[in-house]
Amino acid sequence: MHAELEVSLGGGRIYLGQPPSGFRNPAEVGRTSSMYVLVDDVGAHCERAKGAGAQIVEELNDLPFGHRRYGCTDPQGHEWFFAQVL
Repeated sequence: MHAELEVSLGGGRIYLGQPPSGFRNPAEVGRTSSMYVLVDDVGAHCERAKGAGAQIVEELNDLPFGHRRYGCTDPQGHEWFFAQVL
């Protein structure tokens, strides 16, 4: 099983798939990588994530390089950061 995401600007694609047999998720082995996703309204996105029960690992904050972001982990332990450009 896999999924394909198409990036609207530039025509790029991102492929996601099931890990091979024997895979151990980050919740078992610790941090492996993180995803950084830009969204239009990170404050509203954060509130929806909290409402859905996301485990917030970094509260919403403004960074010195001009992004506002927060971080969370998904049920398998993958780390995600969502941000918007200020």
